[in-house]
Amino acid sequence: MAHSFGLILANRAVVLGAITVRDLVDLTLEGERSGAFDAVWVGDSLLAKPRLESVTL
Repeated sequence: MAHSFGLILANRAVVLGAITVRDLVDLTLEGERSGAFDAVWVGDSLLAKPRLESVTL
């Protein structure tokens, strides 16, 4: 069975002011170009810990 790796984006960090949306997009593009990742993951929550909405991101 082959391993797969995903890139987790810290979409809550934008709300906290640690990074920008552009930073997240750039990180995603860099990860895609590297060929090292099979998926990109983002957190999502309707009720806890505010963060950027993952589908829109």
